[in-house]
Amino acid sequence: MMVIVSRCRNSADDRGATESHMGNLCSEDRRSNSVDPHIWCRRTDELVDGPNAVPMSTDVLDRWEERLQDIFDGRPYDMLDAALTDTISKFPLDIKPFRGMIEGMRMDTTRFRYDNFQELYLYCYYVAGTVGLMSVPVMGIAAESEASAQSIIMRHCAWVLEISLQTFLEMWERSKFFFPALRGRVYLPQDELAQFGLCVLSL
Repeated sequence: MMVIVSRCRNSADDRGATESHMGNLCSEDRRSNSVDPHIWCRRTDELVDGPNAVPMSTDVLDRWEERLQDIFDGRPYDMLDAALTDTISKFPLDIKPFRGMIEGMRMDTTRFRYDNFQELYLYCYYVAGTVGLMSVPVMGIAAESEASAQSIIMRHCAWVLEISLQTFLEMWERSKFFFPALRGRVYLPQDELAQFGLCVLSL
């Protein structure tokens, strides 16, 4: 079975630069497992933004959350689920960050504007900060590190949050068809736009 799981990891491992970098930070014995939370996150995102996504529907996310519980209970549905179940059995992963990621996807089906940075920050935590909470237990902490586990987790979360905000900016600058590309969402604080006399249509 683990041979099949390994093949699934390899076939799904078309990682971006961030995930590749994080994988390179792991020791060899943790590297293969380190991709599993990221594969799950990518699959979760595609439920809302993928080519086969059903716009404005949260039913699929409800079913996905039930399936997540099955993964943690050792009842995977497919081989990619089985890979994550294997990782969960080896490392102290908590289900809460995974549920948080799903909550962020729910926000993408209902929220199209964020009134202030605090609201946007919460969204970023759900869709990016939770990735840090999933990653650190698998990546591990060097034995010689003098930093506390809590401080390392907070720094990692801050790093992925920064990447998330940078991604929003790049999407805004590069897309000539911003609204279709992001399904009408604007990841900019509305109060800060108003502060400078701007609105979405003026950008």
